[in-house]
Amino acid sequence: MKYYLISIKYYLIGFLLLAAFFADAQEVKISGIFKSSQKELKIEDISEFQYLQPQEENLVAAMDEQGNFNMQFALKKPGYYRLGRNILYLSPGDQLKVLIDHNNPSLSTFEGKGYEANSYLKDTPFPKGGSYLNAGKLIGENPEGTLQAILTQSHHRQLSLAEVRKVSPVFRELETARIQSDLINSIRSLKYYLPRKQQLGAEGMKKYQETFDALALPVLQDCKNNLLRSALPESNRQRKSGRQRKPGERLRQKKPGDSKEQLSVNDFLTLTVFRDIAPYLLEETRKSGQPESPALNKISDWIKADSIVQVMVGTSNKQILPGFRSSLSTLETSAYSVAATSLLESLLTYGNADTAKDFMATDQYGNTVRLSDFRGKIIYIDLWATWCGPCMAEMPAFEQLKKQYRDNPEVVFISLSIDESMDNWKKSLGSRNAEGVQWQVTRSTLKDYQVINIPRTIVIDDHFKIHDFQAPVPSSPSTVLMLNTLLANKQQRDSRLHPKNPHFIIQGKLENVAEGSVLFLSYTDGDNSLKRDSVKISNGQFTFSGQVPGTTRASLMLSRDGSSRQKKNSDLSSLYLGLDQAEIKITGTDSIASADIVGGKENSANQSYKKLIKPIEASIKALYASLTPETRKDKTFIARLKEQLQVLNERRKRTDQQFIADHPDVMLSLDVLKNHAGPIFDSSEILRLFRLLAPEVSTSKAGIAYESELNLRTGLESGQLAPDFELPDSNGKRVRLSSFRGQYVLVDFWASWCAPCRAGHPDLVKQFQKFKDRNFTIISISMDALPAKQAWLKAIKDDGLTWTNVSDLQGWNNAAGKRYQIKAIPQNFLIAPDGKIVAKNLHGEQLTRILEQLIL
Repeated sequence: MKYYLISIKYYLIGFLLLAAFFADAQEVKISGIFKSSQKELKIEDISEFQYLQPQEENLVAAMDEQGNFNMQFALKKPGYYRLGRNILYLSPGDQLKVLIDHNNPSLSTFEGKGYEANSYLKDTPFPKGGSYLNAGKLIGENPEGTLQAILTQSHHRQLSLAEVRKVSPVFRELETARIQSDLINSIRSLKYYLPRKQQLGAEGMKKYQETFDALALPVLQDCKNNLLRSALPESNRQRKSGRQRKPGERLRQKKPGDSKEQLSVNDFLTLTVFRDIAPYLLEETRKSGQPESPALNKISDWIKADSIVQVMVGTSNKQILPGFRSSLSTLETSAYSVAATSLLESLLTYGNADTAKDFMATDQYGNTVRLSDFRGKIIYIDLWATWCGPCMAEMPAFEQLKKQYRDNPEVVFISLSIDESMDNWKKSLGSRNAEGVQWQVTRSTLKDYQVINIPRTIVIDDHFKIHDFQAPVPSSPSTVLMLNTLLANKQQRDSRLHPKNPHFIIQGKLENVAEGSVLFLSYTDGDNSLKRDSVKISNGQFTFSGQVPGTTRASLMLSRDGSSRQKKNSDLSSLYLGLDQAEIKITGTDSIASADIVGGKENSANQSYKKLIKPIEASIKALYASLTPETRKDKTFIARLKEQLQVLNERRKRTDQQFIADHPDVMLSLDVLKNHAGPIFDSSEILRLFRLLAPEVSTSKAGIAYESELNLRTGLESGQLAPDFELPDSNGKRVRLSSFRGQYVLVDFWASWCAPCRAGHPDLVKQFQKFKDRNFTIISISMDALPAKQAWLKAIKDDGLTWTNVSDLQGWNNAAGKRYQIKAIPQNFLIAPDGKIVAKNLHGEQLTRILEQLIL
């Protein structure tokens, strides 16, 4: 109850803050082109709250195939944001037309209200690359030349800022602070990049660093003083447009007529680079004996909040996490406390022992891949970036780790880059001849994993559960021990639960079966291929024997004429083969369907289940038998029949659910669950039932495969981002779903041969005509195969489907159909302008009602 009340408290605070925000916010509009290989464009707040709060979804812009986008959102006060790799300074009321070059931010262009500040910012140094050092590229052969190069870069930024017009005094003050902060960051970053750029040996490296430090000391002192002077109560800040302080130049005193706004040093926390050097600045002020001030105290409080968060997100054990509440309560800045507490609540919902959250990435060949592709294996994820020095230092150890386990198919190593530049990522792969699983993903895609710092390692076990949210890095001695332990546990469990290819023998007798009748047995063998066996019944007796890969479902069919073809009224029965079912006895009279099958707990449970559902199936069969040409015309009779069928189907569902709960340790329950779910189902309800199954069932090969399907289905529920796809339309032009962002889109799966699909088209045409001018459209995806292309095109014309029609003519292997787990049609998904699923399988009046509610 206490945990619940705390959560409610912070959600209420967040709601009130949001309400206050929108009370006097103004719209910001940004439109233009995003040149990138990425398929999604997000705008990210990069203020001091960037990593104190949960990594929630940022604003997403809809893009077409050419990268055109248009976005608008409410903004209350100016601030720094990131669009692609460009830093933006946005103010309420800004209206920008842009061309964002993701690979080269300096080539981006800006027009419209607010363009001046953002044109200047496109050349902003990257703090994680050592600012002016440019990831070490600026380091020369001698320390004097390196320092001079840094100062020259800084001076160029000063000159560029001086030339900028029509920007606020606040922006000019912040950017002046950024120039000074970048100088400090460049000087202090040399020690990280020098060993990578100069081969000087230990003594030569030491001498270079010492000389550089001595030369740079006065510059550091001047920059530090300029940044910190505003922390003194009597100091004021320079605001004069067009003139910038140089290192060592003192701040002027405020004069009459200056802006009423006055920034303090703590306001510089909105700058990423200032946050990077803040601990150093605070340490220097304490060394110098500078008196405390509210500004310095706030910086100290942010550093404290950041430190707590760093430890918090690095804590794998969720049982320990609640203890951080007391630490967060000591923060003096309430906004920091609220943000970090919100992050804590998020971390408590996901961590060790939880099912891994699936995500999509891009591999080195440009293919879209999923984490769940490796479900059933032990997954070692190494998070890195080309600009991260410690990450690159871990690469040799990571490659050695891959080499050590290269012959073990049970473990997979994923090298997961969060580089925003795919070019830089691919260049790094090429320069290192990197092989194996190489993926790239945006940091925002991993919001569930709270990726704040790298290098970072995540380990997922073969049950697709998080084993360690903050696992040891590749070079750690404990890494091999952890992997060996996981592999040993898996091997031991597999050998116990899933013995390899156990033998079976079936002996049976049917008293009143004609001599020469044939009994057919079908099952999956050790090579995972369908095997069919048959035997002629002699004197009513028969025998089968063979091997199967663990517990396996099989079927028996009795054929009195010797034909192997299954017919509508074939005499069928199911049974289970395997270790526990090694010896099976079958006894009956004149039918295999009514015969008793004894041998092992699986067949015992199967016989019990057949008895439970037999009266229900008999009642359903009797209802269908009551349909005659006359009764089919009787609407009252049909309505009563549907009601009776619904009651029986509900009874069948309850029977299935209770059976699964009562028999969690038999493979039959998994088969009952699959049949219970059918091709169209509520994934949350089926997942609930799946989690009732015992480990020997859920971790079987069939169990792992079905859980993977269920987790994919979970990603197709309302509120989830609709999977993108690209298919050719009826004219051969390729169409991408994401190009329809900004509209409501009904994605409808059908086929020319599907009678229910075709029967629903007249109503769909009416819906389209009614809403097509109200930000609504339809994309119909045909599940037809190539031989039926003409039938597909004819159906489009005959049914009047004037909207977008696409298909790759691969039948049930349709690329979009596989992404959306389509195993029966008709099915549809209603997608909102932001690309998220609103609802699915809407037809007739239900679709009309939803569209009327959503579309104004």
